[in-house]
Amino acid sequence: MNFLWNLSQEGFGINTDVFDTNIINLSVVLSCVVYFGNDVLSALLETRSTRITQSLQVAEEKYQQAQAELQAAKDQLAEAVLKAEEIRSLGQKTVLQASQALEQQAEVELQRLGEATNASVRLALQTAMAQVQQQLVIGACEKALEKVMTQLAGKQAQKKMTQHQIHRFLEYDA
Repeated sequence: MNFLWNLSQEGFGINTDVFDTNIINLSVVLSCVVYFGNDVLSALLETRSTRITQSLQVAEEKYQQAQAELQAAKDQLAEAVLKAEEIRSLGQKTVLQASQALEQQAEVELQRLGEATNASVRLALQTAMAQVQQQLVIGACEKALEKVMTQLAGKQAQKKMTQHQIHRFLEYDA
């Protein structure tokens, strides 16, 4: 209050009363705080610094671990892409080989069927020729038999006639 009174009565000035301005009180309190609080403040700052350092180390380890996992994932992806490409290529190769094998098998089967058809046609032709030959032989045999029979019949008739003439001749002589 004295400070305010001093301003109002004299104008502007500095109060030189040390106890009145509390400079000594403030310096004593600050000195005690610095002397006694230095250890506490240092311990607090040291603890905070340690925590921050540990947090930074943990964060750095997590970052390194994440980077390693990211690289491993990229490697696995590249490996999977290569494996997929290999599988696709192998699949195409297998399909091509299977297609070629089927084509070859179809050609062999067609050739076999062609040969079987040709064999069937030859067999049918041989059978037909054998039947025609058999019919020709039978026809020729029948004609020959007929001719022989006709000739035999003619010879028997001639023999009968001759015997009849001989018999008449013998009867005429008798």
